[in-house]
Amino acid sequence: MNIDKYGRSELHYAALEGNAEKVRALIQSGALVNLQCKQGWAALHCAAQANCSATASLLIEAGADLELRDVFGNTPLWRATMASNGNGGVIKLLLGAGANPNAANKSGVSPVSLANTIGNHNVLSFMKSPNKSRHLRPSAAAASNCDAVFRACAQRYTNMMKTIIFTSIVLLANVCASATLEEVYSHEYGVWSIESNDKLSKRVIIHNIMTAKEDNIFHIEVVGTEDPQQPWRVTRLKSHLAIKPEVLAPSLISPLSKGKVYPEHFNFEFEAWQKQQIKIICTTELFKCIK
Repeated sequence: MNIDKYGRSELHYAALEGNAEKVRALIQSGALVNLQCKQGWAALHCAAQANCSATASLLIEAGADLELRDVFGNTPLWRATMASNGNGGVIKLLLGAGANPNAANKSGVSPVSLANTIGNHNVLSFMKSPNKSRHLRPSAAAASNCDAVFRACAQRYTNMMKTIIFTSIVLLANVCASATLEEVYSHEYGVWSIESNDKLSKRVIIHNIMTAKEDNIFHIEVVGTEDPQQPWRVTRLKSHLAIKPEVLAPSLISPLSKGKVYPEHFNFEFEAWQKQQIKIICTTELFKCIK
């Protein structure tokens, strides 16, 4: 079994890519489904992050531990809740298998209290779906904690703003697999997964990984794939972006061993950037700069 320096196996990456066929093959060949990487992620965390019910189901059937926690105390259900983006398939699957929605992480945030704070989708409705889980009702402590947070926010913001702000706080406090600069520079392939949604599996391609440390800047391309089985069919979210290393690293989730694309679009935009008198460089946040 091949384990990389991050402690991740092929099964981790296959689950993160939503590659059900590869996950099935690796399980059949004896892959360890509960192996945790240095960040504490097991393959089920990766399937939850990818919001892929097919891979999550295979892992559960193979004996994946529903309550394994990463270094921040997050279970696969917590990760599925954060990554759901309106699609509750993995949440319902985990709850149906018996996952605990009240399992709070080290910051005191459980999946059900996290679901209460996500305002752009009714994630809490997925928690109420009929299933056989013995944990479905939120604990009084979790409900009380969530109510207290909302009351504090309501004193300063409107109902919509309090939800957005608290969700941002939770996200920043619980980044599970953000990369360090050392990790980014050492991953010579230069392809990383980033936060995705139910329509696109997104990744960053660093085109100057060999000189980035000396340049103190990354030249990247951001693409999305609708079908993980066809990674070459991409939507270009940003053909070229110059970004400071310390700004990019927190948005990177996991290094990938494949996913590069033909660089024609990048090269065209990079050449245009080089000709600019005042060169635009992202110094704020990746997702703000690619909008």
